[in-house]
Amino acid sequence: MPSPVGHGLAGLAIALAGDRSSDSATFRRALTRPATLVCVALATLPDADLLIPGFHRRATHSIAATIAVTIVAIVVTGWVTAESRQALGFRLRVSAWLHRIDWRIVLLCAAAHASHILTDWLGADRSEPAGIQALWPWSDRFFISGWDLFPQIERRNIFSINSMRINLNAFVWELLLTASAVAIAWWLRRAGRAGRAG
Repeated sequence: MPSPVGHGLAGLAIALAGDRSSDSATFRRALTRPATLVCVALATLPDADLLIPGFHRRATHSIAATIAVTIVAIVVTGWVTAESRQALGFRLRVSAWLHRIDWRIVLLCAAAHASHILTDWLGADRSEPAGIQALWPWSDRFFISGWDLFPQIERRNIFSINSMRINLNAFVWELLLTASAVAIAWWLRRAGRAGRAG
C-alpha cells in the first residue's frame, strides 16, 4: 500500500485536475491554494488510524468515511459561501444555502479521500487479513484488488537495512506512478487554460 507521500501526490493530482482557478498560474502558486492543501490532507488522512493500534485499514478506509467527508464538505462550503442570514423562512434559507454549496470543492474533497481507498485497494498487502474494509460498517470483509500496483511498504523495524531497501523500492515506484499523475494533471490544466485563453 502506498506511503503518505504516494497518497499525498494522488491528492495533489486530483486538486490540479479539478481546481480550474485562473489565479494559479504557476505550479508553486497551485501548490499553496487552500483547495490543494485540503485535497492533499484528505488523501493522507485515512492513515491517521495508524495511531490507534488494531484500527488500521478499517473505518477510515471505507466508502462510509468518504460519504462523511462529502457531507462535511457540503456543510462547510454551504456555510462559508452563504450570504448573511436574513429573516427569511426556514425553507427559503435552506434553499438559498443549497444553491451556495461549492459542488466543485465538494467533489474534489470526496475524490481526494476516495483516492486513498482506491490506491490502497490497488496496493500489495502482506498483512492478515489483506486489504481494506471498504464497505464498513455494512460489511467486515476486507477487499484488495490483487493487482499490486503499489508495492508493500514495511512499517516494522523501519531502520533495518532490509526495511529501508523495501521502503526505498516502494517509494521510488509510487513516486513514478503518482508523480506522473501530477505531471499529467498539471499539463492538462495548463492546456485547458491555454485553450480558454485562445
